[in-house]
Amino acid sequence: MKKLKTMHRTIQRMLKERKYQLGVTGAAIGIIFLFILMPVLFTPGNSFLFQLTLFTIKEYLLLAALALIASININLQIYAYKQAKVKTGKHSAASSLSAFLAAFFGTASCAGCLTTILGFLGFGTMLVLLKYRWLITAGTLIIMLLSLYFTTQKIERGCKSCSDKKW
Repeated sequence: MKKLKTMHRTIQRMLKERKYQLGVTGAAIGIIFLFILMPVLFTPGNSFLFQLTLFTIKEYLLLAALALIASININLQIYAYKQAKVKTGKHSAASSLSAFLAAFFGTASCAGCLTTILGFLGFGTMLVLLKYRWLITAGTLIIMLLSLYFTTQKIERGCKSCSDKKW
């Protein structure tokens, strides 16, 4: 419970600055827009309005949650980088990559999005992913929340390897 409070406090501290409020809002809107736009661009005959009709309320809520968590994570990475005032190198990249991959696989909640984005994997893979899409989505949310947790811990405690002056 204490670790969750620390995570919450760190996110609140970041969001006290207007630039991060705008960053989180803008990134979340952009990510939601991309989640909806990708199938429109890659599916022949699909339109933006038609794509909007395909989603259920549950899928809209899931897209919003994924976008919000990913945008908070992106802005926390920027905040952590500026707090450390040193290049964080592979540590920041690994955390950002995990957030991106988690958001990418979070599209598994929408059959239309999944077939568009992951269509190159083949029909059998698609059937497996569609069958377990909610399990994949739950795993995605867990990975994204873990990424948030580790980023806030890095901000609160500092990163030993980041402060190492060898590189």
